[in-house]
Amino acid sequence: NNNNNNNNNNNVVVPLDSMDGGRLLAGYLRIMDYPDSLTTTFPYNLCSKENPPLCPCEMAIKHTLQWREVYQPWCMTPTALRENTKGWMYTRGFARVDTAYRPELASASIVWFRPGLHEVDNYNGWIRVFLNTLDAAVAASLQRHQQLFHSTKSTSLHKDQQQQASLQQYNVVLPLTNFGKYYVVIDCDDVKLGWLPSIRNVKKLFVMMQDHMADRLALILLTNLSTPIYIMMKLLMPLITKEVRDKVIILRKASGDGKRRLFEQLREHIQEDYIPTWLGGPDDYEFDVEQHYRTSLRCTDEEGLAFLTAMPYHA
Repeated sequence: NNNNNNNNNNNVVVPLDSMDGGRLLAGYLRIMDYPDSLTTTFPYNLCSKENPPLCPCEMAIKHTLQWREVYQPWCMTPTALRENTKGWMYTRGFARVDTAYRPELASASIVWFRPGLHEVDNYNGWIRVFLNTLDAAVAASLQRHQQLFHSTKSTSLHKDQQQQASLQQYNVVLPLTNFGKYYVVIDCDDVKLGWLPSIRNVKKLFVMMQDHMADRLALILLTNLSTPIYIMMKLLMPLITKEVRDKVIILRKASGDGKRRLFEQLREHIQEDYIPTWLGGPDDYEFDVEQHYRTSLRCTDEEGLAFLTAMPYHA
């Protein structure tokens, strides 16, 4: 009997998403469609040139670990800080728990992107602001999941009974699903055609996002679309995978009565306390670059550009 018990214990299947580091691996395997051959076309730009693809699955993770060591997305340079002085991109807030798009998105963090606030001055700094913000969003989502999961045992942390009941419902699902997700809200108000970044630099950004932040994006909420943005979207669509295109939701313009309706649309996905006043919500948060990045690690501009030599693929 003891031998049988030992054998049974050895055959226990542990869900990949519940293992240490398993969520990272699971995210990449989803992108790769779990290939039986253990070869893949991902990272797309490195492997898709081969026919048939010859990249082993582990290459994607090795590639990302090297990039994180060299690029250090958690690190802000002086150029990147100057580039985001006006706060055209930052992480703040979380998805609604009780009406989440999918149960695993209950802990999704929110990225606010306002391209009309800033004309790009330094592209390497601009790209670093993007990647630093998304990296912070993933970390915030993981922390949020821990709070939600553990706080179901302490109901005093919840504002109302509806949210408490929702957390209890998701408590069964959350430990076995994928976390570290984020929404991106793009407010295209006052975007000028001359301010739009070059396709070359956008492609460079997209490659790093696709290669090193696999399966992190949950939703893109677009509002205040203008003619320049439609033009830009048409040019960018060939660079975006179908999986990402399917995550785009176009919302109303935030003008007149549309502002109230926009707020109603946003609160279907986002906790209303975090919807900013400029989109019809109650959050009067004012971005301050030094305050926002007060806990971020800092590095020199030279350190921030080291990846250009170490990983010329991303140059």
